[in-house]
Amino acid sequence: SSCSLEVAEGGVGVFKGSVSLELPPPLKERGLLYGTTTKQATKTGMCGFMSKQGGLPSDLEHCNALKIRLKGDGRIYYINLRTEALRQGDLYQTLVRPPAGEWTDLTLPIGNFQLTHYGMINVNGVAMNTRSIVSFGVSIQDGKEGPFELRIASVAAFRDPSLPDLERD
Repeated sequence: SSCSLEVAEGGVGVFKGSVSLELPPPLKERGLLYGTTTKQATKTGMCGFMSKQGGLPSDLEHCNALKIRLKGDGRIYYINLRTEALRQGDLYQTLVRPPAGEWTDLTLPIGNFQLTHYGMINVNGVAMNTRSIVSFGVSIQDGKEGPFELRIASVAAFRDPSLPDLERD
């Protein structure tokens, strides 16, 4: 699989690429201590991006939703949030399927994000601490091969009074 994130006219983010369901060939690496090692990918069919850690506002404590303006291609995407205390491979994720070819505004309650480990739902997941969100991202892992394109016009965190308050530690 391959993907890119580009900025188009008007500041619109364009996440696009192609999903492959084939395993890539093994990668041989020459190490200083152990000689040559071979690494083999074990999963396919996924592309994504995350913002740099620390690139988000630090005042998300009182927010309970994200508002995102998207133009999709009919495929399923994940919206991903990472907090500072998570281990490698852990993300809070929620699914979106914006209609193909038309702009849509989605409100995503933060309480609907589920803790996952390498894409698998963590049944012992803990509630997200919005005080420690460090990065935002999008991924595609819908099990379908082929090209994809998702346009992102805006993302904003806010407090929606119609949503229940998030549990706090």
